[in-house]
Parts: sequence; C-alpha cells; structure tokens
Amino acid sequence: MKKLDLDERADLLVPGWAGRGEPMTRRRLLEHALHMVDQLDIRYIAYLGGHWRAGHARLAG
Repeated sequence: MKKLDLDERADLLVPGWAGRGEPMTRRRLLEHALHMVDQLDIRYIAYLGGHWRAGHARLAG
C-alpha cells in the first residue's frame, strides 16, 4: 500500500468510512478523505479494509 498515491489512498478511505457508518454524504466523505489522507497512517487505511464491502454497498445504494 505504500506505493499508492494520495488520491488512491483517499479512494480507499471513502468506502471504509462509509462502511463504518460515518453520517456523511459521498461528496463530504471524499472531501474529508482528500483533506485528511496525508495525515493518516497506512495501517489505519488498511484497517478500514474490513469496512470496504459494506461501504461499497452503502455508496452503491
């Protein structure tokens, strides 16, 4: 995951947070991810992997 650029890391944060139940719109999640991505540890982003499937389902409607 260290080879992922910041945009790719942000793309992983959005479904992770959505799957965790963050009460934000898709646009707000993306804005928040772009703002925070360079401050977050790669291990935290990987931890969110457990929420990606639920997040994808939530975002897909």
